Amino acid sequence: MADYPVPELGNRTPLQAANKPNMDAIAAKGCSGLLKTIPDSLMPGSGTAILSVLGYDPTRFYTGRGPFEAAGRNIALSENDVSYRCNLVTEEDGILIDYSAGHITNNESGELIEKISLEMGRSGELEFFEGLDYRHFLILKNYLHKEVVACTPPHDAIGMSVSKILPKAVTAEAQGTAELLRKMILGSKDVLGDHPVNVAREKVGKNAGNMIWPWGGGRKPVMPKYKQKYGVDGAVISAVDLVKGIWRVMKSASSSSCFRGTSST
Repeated sequence: MADYPVPELGNRTPLQAANKPNMDAIAAKGCSGLLKTIPDSLMPGSGTAILSVLGYDPTRFYTGRGPFEAAGRNIALSENDVSYRCNLVTEEDGILIDYSAGHITNNESGELIEKISLEMGRSGELEFFEGLDYRHFLILKNYLHKEVVACTPPHDAIGMSVSKILPKAVTAEAQGTAELLRKMILGSKDVLGDHPVNVAREKVGKNAGNMIWPWGGGRKPVMPKYKQKYGVDGAVISAVDLVKGIWRVMKSASSSSCFRGTSST
């Protein structure tokens, strides 16, 4: 929001130059300080921080980025489904070099995730859903065990060897799921490597979306409704699926039910 100084504004930022009497009044009459939004037991992330700001303990209600972003895309989850964010990434000589496949376009990535769905999806077991540009979804259907798999966010692993950051089982019962995810990641390059979309991108010097990368997995959140919690309603304006998804869950969730949307595919 602060932005950068603009010469046409006398080297002030747009925020400095804007007429914002209400914000100025809050700054003049209020108090400023630091708010700790990430509990020590959790990894830093926007999802946990947003929940904290809105008064929801992320140690209780944050199940993973995947299910909240799925809600933002109106993807329906059942109680036993596990939703992963599924990036299209660029791998080169065993190294993860780009977490967004060169910020691949919607049309291009849609073709790639459709190919992945045809080759790797299994009805009733594994489903892929198209998202926005490089951001897609993998849903593991009807997973009854509460296993935990550690997945490395791809934006935190640029320049690292893929073999060293593949999903790992945290609990003994998660070995099978972790192995499934590892096989899907490594096998996806065979599916996508010579896809016409990637061949065309590489010809013009763009990074190819030649591998999928599931991360941020979790089950459907169960949370008290925002209105029940605070006695007031509200709204969210955002272009970010995570933010929209958090709000949709807060608007619709309760101790007995949670947000259910419509499949986007």
